[in-house]
Amino acid sequence: MLQSAILNRTGFILWDSENWPKHEDSRESHRYIAVKHYRKSCAQICSNFYGQPSKNLLMIGVTGTNGKTSTTLLIEQILEFSKLYRPLLIGTLFARCCGVMMQPSYTTPYCDIIQKLLRTAIDEYQADSAVMEISSRGLEQERVGGWDIRQGINHMNRLDLIPEPEIISACLQACRRVNDHSLAVRYLEAIRYKSNAVSNQVWPWILQEIRPTLNQLGISTPEELGYDKPELALKSVDDM
Repeated sequence: MLQSAILNRTGFILWDSENWPKHEDSRESHRYIAVKHYRKSCAQICSNFYGQPSKNLLMIGVTGTNGKTSTTLLIEQILEFSKLYRPLLIGTLFARCCGVMMQPSYTTPYCDIIQKLLRTAIDEYQADSAVMEISSRGLEQERVGGWDIRQGINHMNRLDLIPEPEIISACLQACRRVNDHSLAVRYLEAIRYKSNAVSNQVWPWILQEIRPTLNQLGISTPEELGYDKPELALKSVDDM
């Protein structure tokens, strides 16, 4: 793929600085740009290329294990029936704007597709809002990088569900992405509550598995904030 890009006279090549190309001669004749986080950089470049369309839209992202598709469809209908918004929907089933099918979709498309959809929705359908499913893989790969996200929705607190540590980490990243530290802690409280209802060994194991994510994002545990005290502890996940 790289050689094909070079043969087609690409203007520049974005490269992960930790995996700089080994061949010195190719670096001499082609423009390489080394970045620390190339996925984030790609997403921002795509956003800039299409004129940062998310800044002109009310952006709503839905993340979780189950129910993302249903939730986004419901939000789209609420926005449409309110007669106050012209929403774009991007999700597992399709991409749709103002009742018009735009193209088949993935749960969370790649950043170039997302930005193109946002720009098309604004220019051709006068969209003023966007509702999108955000998968854990989409978060991990920075597919929603370059977004100006103002609202995030989490529905991970079902009584019958204790997510895997990888899913918990993805949801914490989603909370941090919209700078909602309090939601991240409350989410951890709900996981702790459900884990202790099963076994007192589950929560310590989960904490051990997600500790690197907590440290990376600067998120405190309920215990570190004193929320394990009886007067502050979450009585039920219904209290969320």
